[in-house]
Amino acid sequence: MKKSITIVLILLFHFCTYAESIDYQLNTPRNTMQALKHYLYEVNEPSKAAKCFAKSKFKQEQLKELALKLKKILDAYGLVIIPENAPENPDYIDTTTGETIFKPFKSLPEVYLSKINNKWLLSEYSVNRIDEIYYKAFPVEIEKIKGIIPEFLLIEIIGLEIWKLLFIILYLLFGVAIYKLFKLLFLIQIRLISKYIKLEPPPTHTIITLSRALFILILLVLLSNFLYILEFPININRILIVILDILIPIFLTFSSYILVETLSNYSEQIAKRTTTNVDNKIVPLVRKILKILVVITGGVYILYNLGIEITPILAGVSLGGLALALAAQETLKHFFGSVTVFTDRPFEVGDWIKFDNFEGTVEEIGLRSTRIRTFYNSLISIPNGKLADMVIDNMGKRIYRRFRINIAITYDTPVYLIEAYVNGLQRIVLQHPATRKDYFNIYFNDMGDFSLLILFNIFFEVPDLQSELQARQQILFEIIKLAEHLGIRFAFPTNTIHVESFPQTKSLTPIYEQDKQKIGDILENYFKNKT
Repeated sequence: MKKSITIVLILLFHFCTYAESIDYQLNTPRNTMQALKHYLYEVNEPSKAAKCFAKSKFKQEQLKELALKLKKILDAYGLVIIPENAPENPDYIDTTTGETIFKPFKSLPEVYLSKINNKWLLSEYSVNRIDEIYYKAFPVEIEKIKGIIPEFLLIEIIGLEIWKLLFIILYLLFGVAIYKLFKLLFLIQIRLISKYIKLEPPPTHTIITLSRALFILILLVLLSNFLYILEFPININRILIVILDILIPIFLTFSSYILVETLSNYSEQIAKRTTTNVDNKIVPLVRKILKILVVITGGVYILYNLGIEITPILAGVSLGGLALALAAQETLKHFFGSVTVFTDRPFEVGDWIKFDNFEGTVEEIGLRSTRIRTFYNSLISIPNGKLADMVIDNMGKRIYRRFRINIAITYDTPVYLIEAYVNGLQRIVLQHPATRKDYFNIYFNDMGDFSLLILFNIFFEVPDLQSELQARQQILFEIIKLAEHLGIRFAFPTNTIHVESFPQTKSLTPIYEQDKQKIGDILENYFKNKT
């Protein structure tokens, strides 16, 4: 009997010693977290838990209330005090801030320990913020709600009070009823918007799927904000919070995915209205990229909510992406070349382009390569990555098409006849319907080795090569006809031997008997007969 009493007394002594040691041994973050856990959860003595608080403007009774509020905050957020996760080093320094502080909860950074006079205490900043955090987590006082609820609704069934069970049931029924109305209004709104922008609405099943995903997302967000009302135990709260942290980003990702599909549907309709086919290829490419980004972002968000350190994952993905990029360097080059071609639009289907000693008409712009039909009727296929690095001369984008020649006439042509011919050439350009009238150059320009040279530099305002060739032909015909009408001879490379007397042979040099006035009349008659 005496031995039993002795053992009991020894155990009581050790318990009291342990309890007393927790009160005063706050020299490490782990000891302080152990004290908070012991007094808040194991023995439920908030007044002793308040001894772990730094000195502040609050009195002892107020500190006790703050300790109770801190416990409710941790329960509401599903945060468990785990002393083993706290460092044992009394001189611990936070690597992020470089200060002697310890943040035990990543999702609640406002609550942290700080070293004050060789003791690790809940910082004064954290103590002062407890009220603010509490009213943020509990915008409605549960005790006030319970005060107006009849007593029979406070009876517990399967671990929950009746009023809480009724709240859950009403929440579900309310959600179903509101969903029916939300789906109808959402469907009507999408169709009205489609009618306003004069586009066909997406398929009905797509709109219904999007409305369902958005509504479930709204319900989950509301539930996460009102979960505290149910006052579940911390272990249940923790599980529910994890479930919500997974479901919310899942439905957010799914909603974004369907939204991308819906917007792409509208974009495809707009692209079909344009004259170019480039838009029709850009839309599917952008849709795929956005969908991939939505899925990746959603996955990272879920991992972050689960508390998984994503930095090593991102680093691994970066290294893997680098290896993949090196292995698929050419493929990526052509892909970004395609993006450049689609966005900058240096040419379009039907344009005549010149590049790297080649020229031809663009037949097709693909996601990887561009096909060009040459003037030999052969087909060139060039990867967009290489094409994006080339200097491309887009002849199809010309507003005016230049036509330049030197008209060579013989040296024996009189000056007044040259003047008349130059004036006639200018009038030919002014009268032609496909030439640029505000800018052209037609001048007696040079004296060559065997001819006098008239510069003929004009511009055609035509839409394509075929029209340009027809206009050239018409202009060249007029140049020859006018020369014949005026008696102008075109020069060609010759060697002339001059003999002093050779009476039996007539000279080949023409004799011009007309004067300047007669030549002017001949020129006017030429253009008068044309009209």
